[in-house]
Amino acid sequence: MVNTKAKRIEQIEAKLTPVQAAIRRADELRQASSMHEYNLKANVERDTAKMLAKQDSLSTRFQELAKVKHPGHSPDEQKAAKKLYTKYWIEYDTRINLIGKVQSIIMERAEKAGAEAALKLQTLTIIILRDSFSRTAEKAAEWVEEYKTSDQEEEKNRQIMLDELASYYVNTEPGSRSLPLGGVTIVFPSAIEGWIDTIKGLIYDVFRHKEAIKYIQDQLFDGHDILARDVEGRLMAVIATIKDTVKKLNEYLDIRVQLFGEEWKEVDDWDGLPGGLIGEMDGRLRIDVDAIRPTAKSVKRLADQWIKEAKIDATINNLRIQEGFAAAAEYADAALKEYSAIYVDPESKKGSAT
Repeated sequence: MVNTKAKRIEQIEAKLTPVQAAIRRADELRQASSMHEYNLKANVERDTAKMLAKQDSLSTRFQELAKVKHPGHSPDEQKAAKKLYTKYWIEYDTRINLIGKVQSIIMERAEKAGAEAALKLQTLTIIILRDSFSRTAEKAAEWVEEYKTSDQEEEKNRQIMLDELASYYVNTEPGSRSLPLGGVTIVFPSAIEGWIDTIKGLIYDVFRHKEAIKYIQDQLFDGHDILARDVEGRLMAVIATIKDTVKKLNEYLDIRVQLFGEEWKEVDDWDGLPGGLIGEMDGRLRIDVDAIRPTAKSVKRLADQWIKEAKIDATINNLRIQEGFAAAAEYADAALKEYSAIYVDPESKKGSAT
């Protein structure tokens, strides 16, 4: 039974194109319960006769495909067949490299960005709460200030109460919020709005990574999924956490408007602006997760970057095997210079694959 199944698999392998062979590897990854389980199995097979036989089967198939395109026996035809054979291997290895690359990128980068977004949202909620406590304490202090007493003990307690209330005063918007200029008031962006922009940027980054993976699946794997089940689960969990946190923030902002909206409409004496946090009354602090979507151009650029890296690695490995370390090193130097010119920030020169 085992021999029959193994022979059937070998026959299937012998008919695969480079793209189909890579899709088969992706399907094997998806069948595993986790990336860890898949890696354990791959490590066991890596140096076995089965693994070598699989490589030989693919090699034979790629040679056959190349010979179909270039069946002649002339030096030019043989050279063209060898070039196409190499192209097939690089196409295959590029896709295999990508399968591994996207796993680590999602686990390390996207999850980190999602966690950071959730943390910043929580911090923003704390800032808003501090503003609420501060306003309540300020109003309480005004009432206590009006309360007069001739009793020394009560007066002492009154001063203690004022000091305690004063400790709750928090300036959530330090510095002037506006600048009168020629009869026109220029309103500065608030620190809170800066927080919101940062959070939106992090959410955007998570979705850009997700869409880049879909782009790669559609372009290089005929739409087949390439994320391991547990890695895909982590990404979905991060997105769910972000959406849940944003929902709670927006609900809290709605409650604040209901409670303090009328009060905020009163103009503050010190800068001529309505009360509340800047941007709160007109809804600028609300976050619409569904409206934050990366552009097709930014998704394609990120995906193309990953593809370029995977192809460089595949080509270097192929050159090392076929032509030696010197040829591989020469190609690597030229390829990495070209890569840096396209993707690496010229100021930092610390470009990242993610």
